[in-house]
Amino acid sequence: MSKFLKNTFLFSLIVLIIHLLFSFCANSYIDDYYGKLSNGHKNSLVIGTSRALQGIVPSIVDSTIGIQEPKLYNFAFTLSSSPFGKVYYDAIAKKISSEQAGKYSIISIDPWSISENQFLYSIEKLDHSSVLFQLDNVTSHPNFEYLYDKYPDGWGNIIMKRAETSLLIKNAKKLNKNFAGSFSFINQDGYLKVYASLDENVVAKKTSEKLKLYQELADSSKVSEHRMSFLLKIISLLKKQGDVYLVRLPVHEEMLQIEQNYMPDFDIIMTEAISLSNGFYDMTNLDHNFKFTDGNHLEKSSSKIVSMKIGKWIKTLNKQAAFN
Repeated sequence: MSKFLKNTFLFSLIVLIIHLLFSFCANSYIDDYYGKLSNGHKNSLVIGTSRALQGIVPSIVDSTIGIQEPKLYNFAFTLSSSPFGKVYYDAIAKKISSEQAGKYSIISIDPWSISENQFLYSIEKLDHSSVLFQLDNVTSHPNFEYLYDKYPDGWGNIIMKRAETSLLIKNAKKLNKNFAGSFSFINQDGYLKVYASLDENVVAKKTSEKLKLYQELADSSKVSEHRMSFLLKIISLLKKQGDVYLVRLPVHEEMLQIEQNYMPDFDIIMTEAISLSNGFYDMTNLDHNFKFTDGNHLEKSSSKIVSMKIGKWIKTLNKQAAFN
């Protein structure tokens, strides 16, 4: 073997070893997706968009119900990555465990996850932008497929991002509560814990921008038979594993008004889905002063309260079912 070939081989081997080391360092701190896609199959899932991602804490739901061993896992993503459709359905089917042992799942529903842009030619093409599109592996650690095909930064950033997030978490309590920026990481239960400013001016600005965005979304959207059909398929899939509960999470009152104007017959549209499930909890009219980071997403302290309420609701339903 020539010297050139030997040097090329050695260089390639070193690069491969470095990448392998970086891949084993990847964890839930490096972005808002990897932690969900690299930690094995799960018995029970929280399904939905970013409202559920930031709004439902599975470990709190479990503990409120009285489940000692953690079961529920937050497998929600974003409106662009996890609206109800084939891409999300396939990912759920790959993630859910095949074992059956009294499991339950929660699906967060709202008008947006069952809508489509009325001016787009193909709803399937829109789903191609999902982080889950053509991702066969949603369980392995390291998840080489995700790191190679989906991770937006160079692998060298894995170490830097992990160290940066660790430092921010360690000093979270010392940070000025009025800081304008934010950071986030995936909990062990899949919940996205977001540290964001609660300064009134910052929140008001974010809320105004979010309301404008969703009003524009309402003006260009319509109810999607495609998404509704896949919602029903997802419920049927999860019901093979156990009970399935539907939840509509609380939002800012102005956001709720936009939704009511856009889809005033939401409950009627959801009739078949609700009847197929084991219960529906509409939390939008709860008399509680919830906090939001932008009018759309619950702040983490309010997420804990909402999760406890969901747990108590499911616990009550279970007791009622036991008496029947």
